[in-house]
Amino acid sequence: MKNLYTLQDVLSEVYRNLDLEEKVGIYEIKQAYREVMGSLVVKMTLSLTVEGKTLNVKLASPALRQELSMRKTNLIAQINNKLASKAVIEEINFF
Repeated sequence: MKNLYTLQDVLSEVYRNLDLEEKVGIYEIKQAYREVMGSLVVKMTLSLTVEGKTLNVKLASPALRQELSMRKTNLIAQINNKLASKAVIEEINFF
């Protein structure tokens, strides 16, 4: 009898073997940020880094930074919803 594996199982094993899990997780977090924020905010984003469970966002506009800081809790929930529990963001720092 043949062993059947899903594509997700195979990719997960490949990621694990090549030490790519963290890089793929960071990529997925950045993609979720782009989807949640939309094109205007993405254009105003100067840099996007992930450190542990913290997303650091450097923005070009102080007004936008203030606006997004007030919506931080909601934005974290939206980003985590896009990630489907693969990688979880607990904090966002806007600067």
